[in-house]
Amino acid sequence: MRRMSGLLLTVVFLGLFATPGYAQKDAWKNKWYWGAQVGAYMFSTPTQTTDAAFEVGGHWLITTERVGLHMGLSQVVYQNGTTSAIPDGTPQGFAVDFSRGRRLLAEVYVFPTDGQLQMYAGGGFVINMITDAQSTVLPTSPQQEQAIAQVLEQHTTKAFFSVTGGVQWRFGRSAMFATYQFIPSGRDFLISSTQHSFTGGLRYALTASSQDVSTA
Repeated sequence: MRRMSGLLLTVVFLGLFATPGYAQKDAWKNKWYWGAQVGAYMFSTPTQTTDAAFEVGGHWLITTERVGLHMGLSQVVYQNGTTSAIPDGTPQGFAVDFSRGRRLLAEVYVFPTDGQLQMYAGGGFVINMITDAQSTVLPTSPQQEQAIAQVLEQHTTKAFFSVTGGVQWRFGRSAMFATYQFIPSGRDFLISSTQHSFTGGLRYALTASSQDVSTA
């Protein structure tokens, strides 16, 4: 958490002292942004109604003329006592609790406008992982323990399609942004509902995403 706070402060500092003469109109094109985000992640499980988790992470945004490639990693912190359930089957269905997760994502954004305030929309895929799921059933034999472990492995990682929209306000090489992400429900995952992510943060264009080559 201290490292993430330090990253946010660094981005703010760089944004405030960005070069004054930097062209606002084209500043975002062909750039490699580094950023950080925090937010809320909404979901439900077979045993719980709609609940919220805390989400924090970092991302990269590589832009061209009107399109950007967005890649990110987020850590999800669920509330203590978050539960789910494995459907009936081997080993006869059982309850599960968890408190930590991770999200890897890769998306393509389209930027229809070129102003200081920009809207964007796109989609891609997200890999959701629950990293500390444990069965509330105490195994009575090594065979049952192995069966429980196998079922948990099958229900704690899943890839989903995503649809995303957002807005960013640019100042120099920096940008403040807010993003909403929708993920449809899926089978064989501890989170059985549709998923909604609301995040906001800062990003800064550290380097160019392409190098212009000129000849005499």
